[in-house]
Order: sequence, then C-alpha cells, then structure tokens
Amino acid sequence: MLNKQGFYDLLDRNNIVYESIEHPAVYTMEEIYSYQIPHTEHIVKNLFLMGVLNNIQKNVTVVFDKDLVGQKIGIHPMENTATVFLEFEDVKELITAQGSSVVMCDVE
Repeated sequence: MLNKQGFYDLLDRNNIVYESIEHPAVYTMEEIYSYQIPHTEHIVKNLFLMGVLNNIQKNVTVVFDKDLVGQKIGIHPMENTATVFLEFEDVKELITAQGSSVVMCDVE
C-alpha cells in the first residue's frame, strides 16, 4: 500500500519534478486557504489519488477536465498533511502506468 513517503519515492523514481509544501491536516478548501498555502488556485479538489494508485484490481477510470492539460496542479501525497505541486501530465502518466485508465472531458 502506497503511503506518503512511498508517493515521494515514486515521483523520484520517475524523475518527476515537484514542489511539496507541508501543512497541518486539512479537510476542506477553506482550511487550505486559512494556512496561506501558495498556489491554491492550482489545487485539484477531490482527486482521490491514493485510491487510484493503490488499486490492485486496476478497475478505476479517472475523469479529468481537459482544462488541466498543460497546467501545474496540487494534490495531497496520500495524506492531507502536505500538498504536492506537479505537472498534470505527470499525474496522468502515473495513473496510466499503474494500470488505471484516464478519460479527458469538458467540464463546465
């Protein structure tokens, strides 16, 4: 089961450039704003990356908005005590490398 350090190790093994910001545990976007975390406009809310990367059955399809292409996004590294900023394409590649599928669509 992939944990926070395992996630960082996965990024490093794949030569993925990222910025990690440690913070107290957060449960809502309002809490993130209260800690004055930089780049909050890039945080992808409700991305359940842990479930996707730990999905042994490889039966998850992840749906992303096409607007994320070419963007840097912020996600939690398997727990909500840090936010990792990295390129969307790297996240997409990690998901597909783990055997899950990705669907891109227009979300309005």
